[in-house]
Amino acid sequence: MLKFIQKNMSIISYIFFGGLTTLVSLGSYSLFIVLFHMNYQISNILSWILSVTFAYFTNKHFVFKSKPTSSHESLKQIFSFFSARISTLILEIIILWVGITLLHGNEYVWKFIDQIIILIANYAASKVIFNKK
Repeated sequence: MLKFIQKNMSIISYIFFGGLTTLVSLGSYSLFIVLFHMNYQISNILSWILSVTFAYFTNKHFVFKSKPTSSHESLKQIFSFFSARISTLILEIIILWVGITLLHGNEYVWKFIDQIIILIANYAASKVIFNKK
């Protein structure tokens, strides 16, 4: 069992911190909708900013334990990370639009469905971005 955990530690820690990132995303999304009565797309973008910033630091330091050797490499990681996340933000916007606007679904249910899809896509991108050489 210990070998399995050691072999899959990046996946296990990504699931843990991905879960926390999902809580940041869902929690802030709900707050923006309930407390501030914002449109679901605006709430999604604001929650994206908070959750992606949180995800960058947890992925870099705890999941992939990345230690860039230069400021150039650090900037490249930041740019790559946020670029990849912008791609999945576009996917999120489309998923929410289809689920909520076209299918008239519940905004919280579709945000949860969206988070599962995004979690998988973001793991694949982060694994490449923070790849240890």
